[in-house]
Amino acid sequence: GVCGGDCEVDLDGDGICDDVDPWQGTMFTQIVSPDFNNASNWDNGLPSPTNPGFLPNGKYAEVLPDSSVFCEFDLHVTGQLMIQGALQLASGHLENYGTMWLSATGMLVIEGTSSFTNHTSFTNGGFVEIMNDGVVNAGTGTITNDSAIENYGTITNAGTITNSITGSIYNGGTLANNGTVNVCAGEYSGTAPEGNSLVALDGCGVCGGSGSDADGDGLCDDADACTDLTACNYDDDENEACAYSDATGVCGGDCEVDLDGDGICD
Repeated sequence: GVCGGDCEVDLDGDGICDDVDPWQGTMFTQIVSPDFNNASNWDNGLPSPTNPGFLPNGKYAEVLPDSSVFCEFDLHVTGQLMIQGALQLASGHLENYGTMWLSATGMLVIEGTSSFTNHTSFTNGGFVEIMNDGVVNAGTGTITNDSAIENYGTITNAGTITNSITGSIYNGGTLANNGTVNVCAGEYSGTAPEGNSLVALDGCGVCGGSGSDADGDGLCDDADACTDLTACNYDDDENEACAYSDATGVCGGDCEVDLDGDGICD
């Protein structure tokens, strides 16, 4: 795309001319089917440690249910990749410039010296596990989590990670957050992120808000006429000024003394 440039071929559409692109090895052609594990779908055989794979723009690949890919190779995605089985990164590096999905039956495991960098769009509907030495770099892209992410390694985020109502994130490692991690829906547990704080519901139920509800009556404090937990009407629906029980136990009453405790004001 350079005006007056001399690049003749960029097969994987990543903006790097093939003669200087390190992501050259075997290209997914989808000539037989979308099956990632079918060697006939690759122009130079299945990816390997010495034969990095790339999935070009306009092509769609699937890791089929009940199948698995053990990655000790680099994989560059500018097309579409659906993971319905298991994709286990052991020592390779996965770069996504296209669109990736993890289905409900899918599993993505990042371990060893491997890494996953998302530059565009990744939707998790299955299970993502980042082991002790694994690295996930959310880049400036987006990760939508509809299921489970368990991190025991390192996640570096400069983009946006968003939990849906069915999503859960457990951080038992390092989450370096220079972007946005939105957990207003779903669940987040474990260690808090480094850098930017989580975007979460405040005490008033507002996503990313700063309000509080000290008395837990469902009204935000700045609109609550009574927040004193010793008041007898702090959680009343009427939202009136604080009232207190008098000597006979009447909320807002004016009896000051009932020495014999018979419920009748002296």
